[in-house]
Amino acid sequence: MQGIGKAALLYVVGYILGSAFLHTNELNFYVKDDWRISRKLTLNLGLHYEVNTPFREIHNIWANFDPIGAKQLIAGQSGVSPTANVNTDYKAIGPRVAFAWQVTPKTVLRGGYGIFYDPQGNQGTSIRQFRQPPFDFLVNIAASGNDVPSVSTANGFPIVTQSPDLTQGTAAIYGLRGIPGDFRNSQVQQFNFSLQRELASNTVVTVGYIASAGAHLTWLPNINLPDPGPGAIDPRRPYHNIFPSVSTIQWLESSGNSFFSSMQTMFEKRLSHGLNLLANWTWSHSLDNSYGEGGIGGPIPQDRKNRRADWASSNNDVRHRVNIAGTYQLPFGPGKAFATGNGVGSFLVRNWEVGGIAVIQSGLPFTVSASGSPSNTGNGSRANPVPGASPYPSNQSIDLWYSPAAFTTPAAYTWGTLGRNTLRGPSVFNLDGSVSRKFKFGEQRELAFRWELFNAVNHPQFGLPGATIGVGGAGTITSTQRANRQMQFALRLAF
Repeated sequence: MQGIGKAALLYVVGYILGSAFLHTNELNFYVKDDWRISRKLTLNLGLHYEVNTPFREIHNIWANFDPIGAKQLIAGQSGVSPTANVNTDYKAIGPRVAFAWQVTPKTVLRGGYGIFYDPQGNQGTSIRQFRQPPFDFLVNIAASGNDVPSVSTANGFPIVTQSPDLTQGTAAIYGLRGIPGDFRNSQVQQFNFSLQRELASNTVVTVGYIASAGAHLTWLPNINLPDPGPGAIDPRRPYHNIFPSVSTIQWLESSGNSFFSSMQTMFEKRLSHGLNLLANWTWSHSLDNSYGEGGIGGPIPQDRKNRRADWASSNNDVRHRVNIAGTYQLPFGPGKAFATGNGVGSFLVRNWEVGGIAVIQSGLPFTVSASGSPSNTGNGSRANPVPGASPYPSNQSIDLWYSPAAFTTPAAYTWGTLGRNTLRGPSVFNLDGSVSRKFKFGEQRELAFRWELFNAVNHPQFGLPGATIGVGGAGTITSTQRANRQMQFALRLAF
């Protein structure tokens, strides 16, 4: 590999200075105007433009992978820019528009639309291009009996020299990472409409539609995985002839998509007669073909050449969620309905307040996977559904949340046919509560006592079941999403 000597020198410079030093620019420009068309109609207009330059390392300790041309690029070399040939995205234009229309004295219609961007820097460690050869490397060391490594650092790492050459070696122990030159900042279009109506004094109801569409979302496939087929895995890797010691090439693309839509309703009773209440219900559906939080999504992607097979409910898709939060000042003490005197009994029961937050939520999705690598690619695979078999047992419980017999392992050298995130885990019900009181001492001193209970009814919030068939625990839930009941007490003195 060309440039090893210079790369090693740059690595030494970075080491002496203590670390890599990254640099980027985030430039943001914004104009807006609020136009009051009439007493009842207001229009908000805006335009946002941002330029987020790709990362570079000030000593050129920055390498990129080129799947077509020179294979590996090192910043600062001839023909290689300081960003290792990753270009700046100049297309991050974000228009904004919103309106508010008072239809009647007690009814307001609102709406808005905007385009927003996620700078490349928010991809975290996915774009740390100095954490790869020739500046850094990872080595997989096989374990011997009792999971003890078979080699020690005193004897050195296998096939590693002071200037590792990726074109040498036979064991796939190294990893590379790359970013395409036309990498785009992630984009999301957001739009919403809501109708708010005052039902009575201090009581408001809101019904709205909120949605978003994502484009250029990041995903991180291993482009050095072989196609399904027989034979040893390493010799079949796409770049084995060039880098025989490389097993993983993480390729940070900006080609993912998503779509989220929801109907949201909210009931709000502002504080009156000691009661404050806020309740909302959301129906939503989130779809994507990229990564997501939570859930068990199986291998993503299963087949990097078939993105359509990954388009499904997001890992964090929640179809229904109800939140109810409220506080109530007990009607005891001076100025209240009961115990209005100044006796001992009135002193003991006055100024108490109780509160609570209840959450009811439908279960998260998950995917049933097959054990091992039926495709013989080194990557996992989804299972195959058994035709006509119900995925859920008639007596569903945490010991058997789904029926493993309804799924089979794919045939050798094939991908699984089960869709991503086709099953659902347990729903969630949780109640947090609080009891508090304020004690006043004169005009300027106050002692506040608060007792809080989390998961107040000690209801188990079960997690997702074991989702890999062919191994122990398939279909069984062995974890919870939330701790058992917890309590805490607090005192605060204000003066």
